[in-house]
Amino acid sequence: LYGIAGSFGFFSESLLTILASRAFLGLAVAGVMTSVLSLIADYFSGSKRDKFMGYQGAAIGLGGAVYLFASGHLAEVGWQFPFLIHLMALLVLPAVYLTMNEPERPAAQAGEHATAHETLPLRGLMPIYIIAFVTMMLLFVFPVLLPEYLAGRGTTGSQIGLALSLQTLISVVMALQFHRIKARYSYQGIFAIILGSLAINHMIVGFEPVFTVIVLGMLLGGLGLGLLAPNMGVWVASLTSPSNRGRAMGGLTMAIFLGQFSTPILFQPLVEANGLISAFIIAGSISLILTVFFAFWAKSRSNTT
Repeated sequence: LYGIAGSFGFFSESLLTILASRAFLGLAVAGVMTSVLSLIADYFSGSKRDKFMGYQGAAIGLGGAVYLFASGHLAEVGWQFPFLIHLMALLVLPAVYLTMNEPERPAAQAGEHATAHETLPLRGLMPIYIIAFVTMMLLFVFPVLLPEYLAGRGTTGSQIGLALSLQTLISVVMALQFHRIKARYSYQGIFAIILGSLAINHMIVGFEPVFTVIVLGMLLGGLGLGLLAPNMGVWVASLTSPSNRGRAMGGLTMAIFLGQFSTPILFQPLVEANGLISAFIIAGSISLILTVFFAFWAKSRSNTT
């Protein structure tokens, strides 16, 4: 579904048809993301889970770096060509079929039905979902608004793709270090790092129109970006059991995509009223406030323990 729906825009020039295909692509992405997070949490525990969540975050970053860079060049050939990148999923499909398997759960032999309807620990999960929503909303200011911002300053499509891909390359390095960072900092402390790097990135873009300096800001933003996916996934996994983990990860996926969906809706009025720069400055200000909040939250937890 991902490969077919994602590539459909190459074969059609109808906006309505492309929008419909993107809806099916969203279903596929949600299914893949929820399944992957749940399987990692089922396959591994403890420090091994932290390490593999970092691998998953690195895979996201590496894929983003390669495909963003490629899409920037393909867009210069023709606006429809970047859609073809989604066909890579069809190459992955045979490997998934041959190697992926459901994990063995001890509860399957006895007592499975006793926990089949275990309720979700929403009291612990809801703060994570809210954090995921807000963070993704702030993060997606870059892919939504940065191309228009840079294009208005004469930057080419390939340069824009390069800026975004360099950020995701830095995120790969940080994701691979997640298990070491998690051994030293709490979930809240890591979110302070994530939002702090976003705040710096937003502010640099908002106050500095020079492309090379903006790229530096993007690199700093990549430091937090690489920690985001593994930190959210491990945090949710730590609060759930195999019987309710799929639903919990589905809730996290929903919060992530709602945040992405909300970015243009919430920030476009700011852009129309005050210009693109204001959107980055406001996003940076919100990120900075949240950085302070999470730093105090992490500090208070360390004091009580």
